[in-house]
This record gives sequence, C-alpha cells and structure tokens, in this order.
Amino acid sequence: MGIRAALLLFNAAIKHAEAVRRNFEAANATPEEIVEEAVSVTDPLLKFVKSVPDSEFRERFAGRYGSGGPLDYFYELAEIIWEHDKNFEPDGLTEYRASKDDQRIKEAESTIKFIENRITEIIVGYFKKIHGNNYWTYMGTKETRVKA
Repeated sequence: MGIRAALLLFNAAIKHAEAVRRNFEAANATPEEIVEEAVSVTDPLLKFVKSVPDSEFRERFAGRYGSGGPLDYFYELAEIIWEHDKNFEPDGLTEYRASKDDQRIKEAESTIKFIENRITEIIVGYFKKIHGNNYWTYMGTKETRVKA
C-alpha cells in the first residue's frame, strides 16, 4: 500500500473523526485515543482487506507507479471507507471518483471503437475474398454506394 498512502489515510481518518465526534480533538487527545478513533473510522477498510479475494485486491490496487501512485492508493482506500460512510470525503476524493468515471467512459468508447473497426475489417475482408478489390461495385445499388 505504501507509507505515504497510509499516512494520508490516517490523517483523513483523524480529520473525519474530529468532524463527526462531538468530544474528539486530536490536538488534545492521547496517542491511544487518536489511534482508537482512526481505527473506528477505517473499520470498513480493515474488514475489506481481511475478506477480499487476492484477485480482487490486485485488480483494484495493482499497477500504481510513479509519483501519483500513493495518491491513487489513498483514494482507493478512502473510497472503500466512503462506500460505508458517505460522510467520509477527504479532500480530492470526489474529483478522483469523477475522474475514474471519465476514465471508464473513455475505456468503453475505445473498446467499442475497436470492436466496430474489427467488425468492419472482417466484413470488408470477407467481401474482398469473394469479389476481389472491386467488391464495392457488387454491393447494393448505385445510390447506396454514392451515399456511403
């Protein structure tokens, strides 16, 4: 997971605990109280890590390299907590979630375009095999060929 991501998550958990717990201020708390509050906030994440199959964990967390890797890890971890507590929204989580949606849309569009192009290649290849390079003159009416 990475030390930086863990520290970012710990900080976010403390800030969240301060925001939602009436009598908790990290500046006036003992280290034990801070850890207790942070663990309470991150409990959904701890349960997830204990129960998730390795393949699902790898799918969600693999391939995070470079300077943006720790932030990606942090936001993925924070999102797991957010899924159980919609009030847990560390700075940047909303934007990160939106960018993931944009990325999924781009990936879907790319996949659809690939499929469309591949189908066209297969069909054109088949017609060329049957009719040769002048296959188009054998297809449809003259008006259809002009429109296309």
